[in-house]
Amino acid sequence: MTAKEYLNQIRDTRQAITAELDRLRNMKELALAVGTKELKADRVQTSIKNEGLEGSVGDYVDYERKILERIEDYRKFEDRIVDEIYAMNCDYKLKHVIYLRYVHLRRLEDIANQMGYTYDHIRHLHSQALEVFGKQYREKLNGSD
Repeated sequence: MTAKEYLNQIRDTRQAITAELDRLRNMKELALAVGTKELKADRVQTSIKNEGLEGSVGDYVDYERKILERIEDYRKFEDRIVDEIYAMNCDYKLKHVIYLRYVHLRRLEDIANQMGYTYDHIRHLHSQALEVFGKQYREKLNGSD
């Protein structure tokens, strides 16, 4: 695995969690729709029709628990990557560029503006930073960690 692929796991995991949260919202809407009251013109039904409601709510709760665990794992993973970035043996600028790029998901153009450098200079710093990261964490990237 390359340094770039390793660091992009933050973005990929965030996207997956966002999709799971969307699915969870849909599950909640469906679970609530199953338990609506059925009203008729000539009589009012006092109980909620809940065939399937218990199962839908149970599925929702189980899925929510799964997502919360995934979010906690993601948080720990992101913390580890941030620690690895700032433990790199290089100039702070290189660390900051890949931190902004891979943790804050900023575009190189935006990083250049923020840091007051040209886009070409930031591209060069980004390449250097990935090279340093790759060399320093070679074993981890090759799956030996």
